[in-house]
Amino acid sequence: MPLSSARDERGFLRLTIDGPWPTLAELMAWYKLVGDLRAMRLLLIDIRGSRGAFPRFPDIRDTVGAFESDVRFASERRRAVVVSSDVQFGVARSFEALVTGEMQVFRDEPSAIAWLLAGSNREPS
Repeated sequence: MPLSSARDERGFLRLTIDGPWPTLAELMAWYKLVGDLRAMRLLLIDIRGSRGAFPRFPDIRDTVGAFESDVRFASERRRAVVVSSDVQFGVARSFEALVTGEMQVFRDEPSAIAWLLAGSNREPS
C-alpha cells in the first residue's frame, strides 16, 4: 500500500501517499492501523508522490464523510497538504472545500510546515 505515516518531532503527524491513489477501502484500512490519527490535530499530508487515477468529486465527498465522522476531532484539525502538480492541487482543493477545521494546499514543504505550526495556538498532540 502506498501509504505511510510518521510523527514529526515538531508535533505533527506526516501522512504520505507515494504511488497509485488509494481506494476508500485502502484508506480506511490504513486509518485503522494509524490508531493515533483521530487525536492528532496537526497533519502534514504529502501527496507529491501520488499518481494514477485520482478520485472524482463523489469519491472525495465519501472519503471526507468517512474520515470526519467524529466532528469533534475533525473541527479541531489543521491540515497542510503538499502537492507537486496541477492535478494534485485540484484534488487537494476539492478536499479543502469539504473538510471541517483548517486546511491549506501548498506547492513546497517548508511553507506548509511553517503555516501548520504558526497557526496552532494549541499544544500539539
